[in-house]
Amino acid sequence: MRVGSLKKIAKCILPYTANGRNNEDVKELQMMLKGRDVSPQDEMYMRKTLENLKGDAKKDAVLKALVVGVTCNASSFPVMDGLSFPIVLLDECSQMVEPMSLVPVARFACVRLVLIGDPQQLSPTIPSDSTSENGLDRTLFERLRDGGHEAIMLGIQYRVCSLH
Repeated sequence: MRVGSLKKIAKCILPYTANGRNNEDVKELQMMLKGRDVSPQDEMYMRKTLENLKGDAKKDAVLKALVVGVTCNASSFPVMDGLSFPIVLLDECSQMVEPMSLVPVARFACVRLVLIGDPQQLSPTIPSDSTSENGLDRTLFERLRDGGHEAIMLGIQYRVCSLH
């Protein structure tokens, strides 16, 4: 199950998406359906998602899901209220500032935390220079590595495959 904005994801994942804002989601999907460049396949995914939005089915789907994908920001959505997860994986953690990475960690009371990222790639996007003065430009990935936690590097670079 993926929690987040409907506009920003591949249409084939729409039926597996929740954010707990059913009325807004219905309006958003109806607007998306009116778009000129909607393929027949994308239209099918959008209509299936509209059917799934009836009642409180999305909250139930999140509760039953074995894996829930959510951004740090979307982890605060109401559909996530009261949930806890034994394992939280933070992807691209070497690019997110520490306060943002702590939102899902604190919210979901995880027992195990896995940080995934490459500290040799891009550094976090910092909105203001004042953040570095306050220590907010640092990542949780860096803090733990500098604190003595060993980073394990992959021997093989795996890439995500397209679902299409």
